[in-house]
Amino acid sequence: MSEIKLNKSKYFALGVFGFIACIYPEICKADVGLPMIYLGFPFMLVVLVPVILIECLTYKTALNISLKSTLLPVGTANLISTIVGYPLAWTILLALELLTTHGSALGVATSFQKFLSVTLQSAWLFPYEKELYWMVPVAGLVGLIPTFFISVYLEAAVVRRFWRTSLYEFKKLSWKANLNSYALLAFIILSILIFRLIKHTA
Repeated sequence: MSEIKLNKSKYFALGVFGFIACIYPEICKADVGLPMIYLGFPFMLVVLVPVILIECLTYKTALNISLKSTLLPVGTANLISTIVGYPLAWTILLALELLTTHGSALGVATSFQKFLSVTLQSAWLFPYEKELYWMVPVAGLVGLIPTFFISVYLEAAVVRRFWRTSLYEFKKLSWKANLNSYALLAFIILSILIFRLIKHTA
């Protein structure tokens, strides 16, 4: 029992660390670099409630049903897409990173190198300590792209199980719901980026 509690404490501590590091990435200075899943996954868990609420409102409006009746299907779909979809998206980005860069640092000497480093290597950032203040949020934005598409299809399949209607209709609804919720996620990350840029130049 004590071991289980200890493991839970570790995961909780990791989640808190991840959320703080999204805002203050300079605390991540390990020579091995920064796996973005350590920051992205806790962030996705923290914003899960407002994301579910936004998507519930989308389904409520589109299907003309009560908000209460959307909570279980949409909540379940988002929980699954967070637990399964985000790690899957990160794994895809990591595989792309290894295939394109073979795990070698691309450098940040030029603007083009910075662009490649924060996009192609967005899954596992190299320890460019002086650049992390902007690279972490930008890499977070890049990570939203595959996560969005996985979420659309995964959530449509889950929600369909509850309402028993055609998958095609729910793909369209899931697309619209995720556009709304991911707009919130992008806004939050962009706000963090702007905050970091202002703080850095101050």
